[in-house]
Amino acid sequence: DYRTENFKERVLEITDGKGADVIIDSLGGKALKSSYECLAEFGRLISYGFSRAAPGTKKNILKILPEYLGIPKFNPMHLMSQNKGVFGFHLGLIRKREDLVKQYGSLLLKWLDEGLISPKVDAVFPLKKAAEAHQYISDRKNFGKVLLMADE
Repeated sequence: DYRTENFKERVLEITDGKGADVIIDSLGGKALKSSYECLAEFGRLISYGFSRAAPGTKKNILKILPEYLGIPKFNPMHLMSQNKGVFGFHLGLIRKREDLVKQYGSLLLKWLDEGLISPKVDAVFPLKKAAEAHQYISDRKNFGKVLLMADE
């Protein structure tokens, strides 16, 4: 849990100091630097969000600004010399590429069926409590997926 422990230390501990081959980062902000530092040689960092900018329901520029200013700048020469890569994409914009959404969605479902990935479910809400589920996520109470169950 990145909120209660130093994830950089934890990743390096789990990998015996080698680092991770792939890190998928939705936190953004200052966390990107730590994520990069956790990469193994030839590792890839994939950034697709900036959830550190939305730590709750009320936006506070004084809390967001340090995170924004802490976003690292990656020098291509430095990346090459360390044999590491950084890639980013915007989830809101990728929806425009229906072909990619279908392709990668199918791949994720295949991996799920094969047991290669196992998403952690944190909470399940009935569909009629969708607003509460969204609040739960906005308050950053979840550690994993939040599901809505349709009434039977």
